[in-house]
Amino acid sequence: MITIHVGLHKTGSTSIQAALGLISHRRDLPLVPPGPPSRWSDDDYTRRLVEASRSRHVVVSDENSLGGMLEVYDSASDHLAAIRSALAGSDYEIVMYLRPQASWLVSAYLQHVQQGGMLSGS
Repeated sequence: MITIHVGLHKTGSTSIQAALGLISHRRDLPLVPPGPPSRWSDDDYTRRLVEASRSRHVVVSDENSLGGMLEVYDSASDHLAAIRSALAGSDYEIVMYLRPQASWLVSAYLQHVQQGGMLSGS
């Protein structure tokens, strides 16, 4: 079974990934960590999914699996189609954590500003 943790951003994904990385008693359960931010443009994420599908049990965790936080996941359906295609014939489940929208929006905006970004009102 392939378990795909799709985040989303600002829902504790980094903490979940850290905890999964500490599971030393389950050597038979590999974790595929996040890749570089450009993973969707170079198909690296899809390649990693195909490689993961060859394992009996694996956890893939990446908060960018459904797209970008600032785009509010407007390409999520395309990303899900790519996941479905990459894992055709494999047994998998998708796990997603959500956060109340108002709380998520404030946290996402603050992270963006802390990283030097800005948003215009237009």
